[in-house]
Amino acid sequence: HGQYGGRFFIVESGSFELRIEDAVLESDSVTNTYSTKSETMQRMQRKQHFLQTLVHARDEQEREQTNAAQTSGVTPGAAGLERVPSRAFFMDVLERAPSRHFPDEMVRTHSDDTVVALDSEARDQSHCSRRSSVPAPDVAFPLVRMISDPASNIGHGNRRHSETTAACSPRLSPKAVTFNCLPDTDSPSSTVLGVRRRGDSFGEMALLYHAPRTSTAVAREDSVVWWVDQESFRRIMLGKAQSRAERVAHELNQVDLFQGLLSHEKLQLAQNFLTLTFKEGDWIVRQGEFQNVWYILVAGECCLSRTVDQKEEELVTLRPVTHFGERALLRETPSEFSVKAVSKDGVRCLVLDGPTFKELAGLLTEDSDFRRAVEDDLLEFARYKGRRNQRLAGLLGRLQQARTTTSRVTSGNLELDPSLSQRSLDRVGLLGVGAFGAVTLERDPQTGKLFALKTLSKGLVQKHELQESVKNEREIMTMIDSPFTGRLHTTFQDDNYVYFLLEPLLGGDLHFLIRCPETCVMLRRPNMHGFLLACVVCALAHLHERNIVFRDLKSENVLLASNGYAKVCDFGFSKFVLGRTFTLCGTPEYVAPEVIKSEGYDRMVDWWALGVLTFEVICGDTPFSDPDEDPSPVFIFHRVMAGLEHVKFPFDDSGAISFIKALLQRVPGKRLGIGGAMQVKRHRFFQRVDFAGVEKQELEAPYVPPLVAEDDLSMFDSDGQDLPEYVEYIPDGSNWDADF
Repeated sequence: HGQYGGRFFIVESGSFELRIEDAVLESDSVTNTYSTKSETMQRMQRKQHFLQTLVHARDEQEREQTNAAQTSGVTPGAAGLERVPSRAFFMDVLERAPSRHFPDEMVRTHSDDTVVALDSEARDQSHCSRRSSVPAPDVAFPLVRMISDPASNIGHGNRRHSETTAACSPRLSPKAVTFNCLPDTDSPSSTVLGVRRRGDSFGEMALLYHAPRTSTAVAREDSVVWWVDQESFRRIMLGKAQSRAERVAHELNQVDLFQGLLSHEKLQLAQNFLTLTFKEGDWIVRQGEFQNVWYILVAGECCLSRTVDQKEEELVTLRPVTHFGERALLRETPSEFSVKAVSKDGVRCLVLDGPTFKELAGLLTEDSDFRRAVEDDLLEFARYKGRRNQRLAGLLGRLQQARTTTSRVTSGNLELDPSLSQRSLDRVGLLGVGAFGAVTLERDPQTGKLFALKTLSKGLVQKHELQESVKNEREIMTMIDSPFTGRLHTTFQDDNYVYFLLEPLLGGDLHFLIRCPETCVMLRRPNMHGFLLACVVCALAHLHERNIVFRDLKSENVLLASNGYAKVCDFGFSKFVLGRTFTLCGTPEYVAPEVIKSEGYDRMVDWWALGVLTFEVICGDTPFSDPDEDPSPVFIFHRVMAGLEHVKFPFDDSGAISFIKALLQRVPGKRLGIGGAMQVKRHRFFQRVDFAGVEKQELEAPYVPPLVAEDDLSMFDSDGQDLPEYVEYIPDGSNWDADF
């Protein structure tokens, strides 16, 4: 106690008592007055007291060293007031020995959060201990084994050296040392704070805070410990912090608020969150308290209630993934309700400090959750929370439960492999076939709900080196949320496939409608094609607001919902772009000149593709293809570069011709859309379109697909014979599928 620590200790065998002198305990004792406060506030107060104790002990230690230096005539600087002891003391007794692996089953007591956690020496008093597995130390950090006699003190006091009997990490030059510490026979009366046995640890807080140790560790029996020096311990903690931030970012992917953020933005945000766990019955928030943190519930259930006339009234049950605490923070008032952990297995929350939350809320001013938190009365706000937080049933409920209990959904939770006879979903039929998999219509047997399931072969994706493209498609789809883009419910994976669970759009695609004799004539009517293309403009506007370039707009990627509204789908080529990008990709008939010339391009390529799509919808074919000539991409690119000079318009709608010519300008700066989506909407081609009604989906579509049932597949004609070959997937170690 009171000495500066340079090591973190892990007990291999034996046991240690953590003691503190009664005089110190009495002077630093804190009254237990937390019974009416939330568990969060109790932890914060305990933490604050602990840090104050560290500062006080450190100041006392420095004063003693300064006085000793002045008494001996040495200046404080020369006395070397070093807070962390040098490793030189140990280096002269280190000798080479056979390398030895750290025990695989070794675990240690630790804290997941450094702001509200307690020091390990004080943790037994506060009942806040937690346990976590330590990875088998295939790590490049020195782990040194020490042997202590009973009643020996692990500190920086008197020691005597004996023969070396242990080793360190196998990746370094193995060194071993035995410390036989002198018994402390004259120790004053002390109180035992806790006992550390095999797999437990102690000493980390003194290293983290550059502070004296808050207790003395005394061997109760012949004991062996492993120790890590301060520099290596900090490297381990930095690596752990990075790994923890990645886990938190994965959980933030499930929060609707953050769907518009990129992965690196979520990772940066994740570094500001802490993880807190609560046991059943803990009060997380108490009514009347001022809040200084914001909570995201990621595991377990909580009860939101208020006290009226000394009676507790339950308002709503909160389930993952939801957030609370924003109302008090944004209003800067005491909490109007209490939140209690009610799950038998406990509750886990991500928490963000108040000032950081307010900065975040300032960036998300358009979010309805924050707006309603400020404007609604308490009961209406609680009802809104309940509607947003209903328990999902069937497949989606199982996926939600799996994602809140594990970092990824595995084949143990669901079975969707197309080769299995017993699957978690019932297959209704085939919607489409691609180079790497298929899209099928599936029904949840528990709820009867329909889904479109996109199944991609990992083996084929790996064979064609398209792992980043598939990852990018998932990331893009989590960023968007528009009624004019296909909705992604969730993703999933097993040993051989990755899956996209999508909303089913059974009205067919534009390519089918353009070539169907019954519908191609209808598409030529201005009200018909004007309405469908307005939906596409709304979709592109949504993407471009998020700096996403679609890059593959074509008739096959525009699908109709059962209400007749069009939605843009298939985001495999989409990309988040700030500035310009140079990748040559897309469908040749729709590729813009700047893509072909490899001069770099941006969102303007989507407006070019809209011009091609408009021509195709009205005429039945694209402007730069000719069925009587060479259909190769080189020939098509040649015609694209030649421009509209050689293109004939087989219709006389001046508004449509003007619109297409404005979009198919070879110079991007002269192209319609350079002024944004609003410039496109204002073109006279859309003069009969009520965009406000379209965006709210209040207008009746001029064409509604003639579906006779909710699972009618008559608008699709995919052939099961076109399914891609099976390629076995052998993991390459890149872990590219980890987020699915």
